Amino acid sequence: MFNSKKYIKKINKYINKLDNENLNIEKNIEFTKKNINYKKQNLEKIEKEIENMELKYKKIRKMLIEKGITFNLEGDLNLEQWDNLFLEKKGKTYNIIDKNKNTIKNLDIEISKIIEELLRENVVYSILIIRKVGNNLLVQIRFTQ
Repeated sequence: MFNSKKYIKKINKYINKLDNENLNIEKNIEFTKKNINYKKQNLEKIEKEIENMELKYKKIRKMLIEKGITFNLEGDLNLEQWDNLFLEKKGKTYNIIDKNKNTIKNLDIEISKIIEELLRENVVYSILIIRKVGNNLLVQIRFTQ
């Protein structure tokens, strides 16, 4: 009889241990499910943001191709109205150069990435000085497909 009580006590202790492990596993499963749901919601939010950014990028790209970029340059540049300018790649960025290969403007890396993508797609560019007033130049870059 003594051995059977001891055996039953041992079995009950083992059952309690298994119950505790089971409870911990269930809590872990519940925590993991909540974590998965949270990450799914974040993923959906990020996917929507990516979709919105891609849409904005396509709109900007379309506007760039349709309207080009116009900007001012200042300085004593030996250039005249209606002079053509050109692009030259230096490292990861593009420079605007004149017919004598003098650098007129260094483009930043973001603009350079977009220009490189357009050029890879065989989009043709034209850079023209459309106005000169004193030392101020109004330059326009146009793209055509």
